[in-house]
Amino acid sequence: MSSESADTEKEDLRKMLLDKEQLESEVLGLRAELQQLQTLSENQKSEIQSLQMLVSETVEASSSGTEEVRRLRMKNLELEQLLNQMRQQQQELSLAPATFVRSLARKLGGDAEEQPPPRKQNLEDELLRSIIQPLEMEIQALKTKLRDTDTQLQEALAKAKTSAAATSSGDGKQESDVSRQCDMCANYEKQLVLEQAKAEQARERATMKELALKQATEELEGVRSIHDETVRSWQSERALSGAQLEALAAAVSEARRAQHEHAARAEHAQQRALLTVTELTVDRETLQKKLDCLERDNAMLIGQYTKKAAEMQNEIIDLPDNVEVSTLSIYAN
Repeated sequence: MSSESADTEKEDLRKMLLDKEQLESEVLGLRAELQQLQTLSENQKSEIQSLQMLVSETVEASSSGTEEVRRLRMKNLELEQLLNQMRQQQQELSLAPATFVRSLARKLGGDAEEQPPPRKQNLEDELLRSIIQPLEMEIQALKTKLRDTDTQLQEALAKAKTSAAATSSGDGKQESDVSRQCDMCANYEKQLVLEQAKAEQARERATMKELALKQATEELEGVRSIHDETVRSWQSERALSGAQLEALAAAVSEARRAQHEHAARAEHAQQRALLTVTELTVDRETLQKKLDCLERDNAMLIGQYTKKAAEMQNEIIDLPDNVEVSTLSIYAN
């Protein structure tokens, strides 16, 4: 009976040892899983940091694009101011020669019709015609006036040749008139040459201004096209950066959520592992106590049986030599 009890206790002890080993292996697995979760958490933290750095770089790129657009706008304003100054100079240049020629024609007593001031227009051809046409018309009027004066002079000379019987005082007066008319014609011709030279210079300056205006317009159009292209590129980059920023923000939020979830799982696993270790420790102590008790019982039982066996071995058995004597001895007893 005691042997069966000892076997049962040994079997229970073996089962408890197996359970203990299984629990220890489970604890090791939980610790490995906890280590993996901690490693995953560290990786996610580093990924979140890299995403935050990428977001910062995207914001800096957007700021640099805004600065480039601001610089192009300032350059555009400078070119527009330069263009307005050139147009104002051309308008002043177109008005000055015509005013001078009209004042000269009034001094000479010309009857030519004054031309209306040129209208301000933005087109380059109209601007050039507004500069040249008044000058040409004034020059044509001066030429007509000069021809009329020359005709009158020729008629006066013819009349002077036919009137040979005139008095000396009268002849001197006519010659003086003719000479004065010739001097006026010479002055008219000189003034006409000067005005033609001034008109040519004005035409050259107008051509130069026109070329400069054309070049400035081309540069302005180039700058505008670059500005428009830059704005379109910036808007595209801004939209792309916004989409990337939203995606990154969503990824960061998802990573944080996953990190919190893994942290919660890791904490739960850690608590469960600690609880399991505590239970295993208690079970181990209980098993150790039972094992010590069994060992003491076993030692006691082994000691008793050994002592009894030794006594039985050392005991002297006195048996009769034959059956009859043994029977008589039994009856006697």
